[in-house]
Amino acid sequence: MRKLPKPCFSNENGVSCFWRCAMKRALFLIAFHIIPVVFFSLTSFAAEKTFLREYIYQASEVDSKISCRTVSLEQVKRLLLEELGTYLESYTEVRNFSLTKDKIVMLTAGIVRVQMVEEHWDGNNLKYRLKARIVADPEHVIKIIDTLRQKHMQTRELEEVQKKIAELLKENERLKEELKLARTDRVKIARYNENIEEMHAHDLVMNGWELSLSGKHQEALLELNKAVRKNPKCELAHAIRGGIYAKLGDHHRAIEDCTRAIELDPKFALAYAMRGYIYFRLQDYEKVFADSNKAIELDPGFASANVLRAEVHAFRRDYEKCIEDNNRAVELDPQMAVAYASRANAYRHLGRRDLAFQDARKAVDVDPRCPDAYLARGWAYFLKGEHDQALKDMNKAIELDPGLIWAYFCRGIMYMKLKDYRRALEDFDKTIQLNPQYAAAYERRGKAHEALGDTSRSIKDFKVAAKLGLKTAQDHLKSKKITW
Repeated sequence: MRKLPKPCFSNENGVSCFWRCAMKRALFLIAFHIIPVVFFSLTSFAAEKTFLREYIYQASEVDSKISCRTVSLEQVKRLLLEELGTYLESYTEVRNFSLTKDKIVMLTAGIVRVQMVEEHWDGNNLKYRLKARIVADPEHVIKIIDTLRQKHMQTRELEEVQKKIAELLKENERLKEELKLARTDRVKIARYNENIEEMHAHDLVMNGWELSLSGKHQEALLELNKAVRKNPKCELAHAIRGGIYAKLGDHHRAIEDCTRAIELDPKFALAYAMRGYIYFRLQDYEKVFADSNKAIELDPGFASANVLRAEVHAFRRDYEKCIEDNNRAVELDPQMAVAYASRANAYRHLGRRDLAFQDARKAVDVDPRCPDAYLARGWAYFLKGEHDQALKDMNKAIELDPGLIWAYFCRGIMYMKLKDYRRALEDFDKTIQLNPQYAAAYERRGKAHEALGDTSRSIKDFKVAAKLGLKTAQDHLKSKKITW
C-alpha cells in the first residue's frame, strides 16, 4: 500500500513545514480517494444516453390541455422510441437477436419510461407544445430485450397494447378532421372525448403491464383496475389483468377476466390463448383444446397457441400431432424454448431419446430462464441414468416457477423410482395443493403411502382418484374388491 507523506515540524524561511506537509497530505487524499469516486460517477452516467424530442399538437376546439397532453405524450413517445430503436440497431447483441426495427421499437416501449420535461398550452391559438425525453442505458435495455423476447405471452400483450394505441391515435386524427366540418355535432364530440378516455385507459394498461414485468403484480393490478373503471369495455385491461391473476394463483378470477375480454372482442386471439393456458395449468384439456384451436383459427401465426395445442395432443398420447404443432411453432419462432421442450417430451414418449435430449438441451440454451426447458431436460437426464443432474434440473424448474404443478408431480415420480417415498409424498402433497382435481397425483400418492405401509391412507387416495374418473385407480380398487 502506498504510504502517506509524513508531517514535518521543522521551520524553513520562517514558514512551518507542518502546514506545507499538511497541504500535501490533503492533496494526496483528494487524488487517491475523491477523484476515483468522481471518475466512477462519470463512467456510470456515461453509459446512459438521453434522447430529447419536442412535439407540437394542433388542437381542435373541443380539446383541453389534458386531452392535448394525453395525445402528445403518445406521439412523442413513438418518436423517441423510433430514435432509441435506430440507436440500438447498431449493437451487435441486438443484431444477433435477429429482430426487426419494428420489433425493437415495440419491445423498448415496455422497458423505458418517457419523462415530460416541459409543456406549454396556447389556448388562443389552440397549440400545445410538449418536450419529453428518454434516458436509457443501452446495455441494460439490451439485457431486458433479451429476457422479454422469450416471454412470448407477455410480448404478445405488449404488441396488442401498442397496436391499440396506434389505432386510437389514428382515430383521433380522423375525428379531429371531421370536427372541423361539424364543430357542434354532439355525437362526434362525444366520440372524440371517448377516444381520449380510451387512450388514457390504455396508458394505464401499459403502466400495469410494465409493473407486472418487474414482478410488482399487486401494483400492476391497481393500475389495471383503474383502467377497467375508466373504460369497462377495454378488453386488453381484462386480458392482462387475467394473466396477472393466473401468476398469483387466482385461477377463478383469471378465467373470469379472460372470458370477459372474449365477450368484448370475440376475435381476440390472445384472450383465447391466455384462457387456454390457465385451463392447461388446471389440466382441463378439453377446454385447452377448444381455446387453442380458436386462437390458431383467428391467428394462424400465433406460435404460443400452437405449443398449447401440442400439449393437448401429448395428453391424448397423440405424440406425432404434438410434434407437428411444435414444428410449426419453431418455424414461426426459432427461439421458442417451450416448443423445443414440448417436442422433447413427445420424442421421449416415442422412445426417441437422442432427439429428446437434443431438443431439451436446445430449449435450455435458447432460454436459460424457461422452467419447461429444465423439466424436459430433467427427464432426459433421468432416462440416461444421471439422476442427480435430473433432480437438479427439476429443482431449477420449480425455482423459476414455484406454481408449476407438473414439476412437483414429475419430481415426485422420480423420487418414487429412486425409492425415496417420503420426498415423493411431499411433492404429491404440493401437486394436490396446487390442483385438488389432479387425479393422477392422488393415485401416485396412494402408491407412495402403500410403499410406506400406510394402507388406510393409500386406499383413501385411490378412492379420490377413482371418483375423479381415473381408470387405473378404479381398476386397482376393483382388484382389491374395494368400492368407491
